Amino acid sequence: MVREAEIKKELSNFINTKNNYTDIRIVEELRLNGGDVRADMVDLNEMHCYEIKSEGDSLSRLLRQGTQYGKTFDKVTIVTARCHLEKIIEIVPSWWGIIVIENKEENFLKIFRTAKFNKKFISPEDLATLFSKEEALSVLEYFDTSKGWKSKSLYKIQSHIANLLSLEELKYSVKESLIKRLDLECVV
Repeated sequence: MVREAEIKKELSNFINTKNNYTDIRIVEELRLNGGDVRADMVDLNEMHCYEIKSEGDSLSRLLRQGTQYGKTFDKVTIVTARCHLEKIIEIVPSWWGIIVIENKEENFLKIFRTAKFNKKFISPEDLATLFSKEEALSVLEYFDTSKGWKSKSLYKIQSHIANLLSLEELKYSVKESLIKRLDLECVV
């Protein structure tokens, strides 16, 4: 049985090779909706979520996870062991990509279906939950609307931002905030 750490390493290489990145931005275990759900890996360059289901994983949480991913990311791909493939095809929406884990050294990850762009489901309220309080206040400052918000709860600030910004402005702000967070975490 292939371990998740191995899968993540191969997936990171796969993403980098597929997109020919000069500056790869991948975050692992990104908390969504206040930590209710975690995305296994997210390619911040594309806001593309990758959920891993290895042989030993259950699919019981996939519907709940998938709903949240659909409200948050531009693309979603499930990376699955072959034993789950038939059930996965039934469960996930047609716009999700599917990558199959092969138990071979060469072509370890095989694209079964390419992810399509999420055109309908992104929720500004759910997307805004990716901001920390500091990041949210920084966004308000950037748009010169921070007055009176510093003492408010994170939830209220996130909700305010979701209503204040266009979806494109919000997506851009979230992406930039996550990249800055990742860069800060990587500083030794």
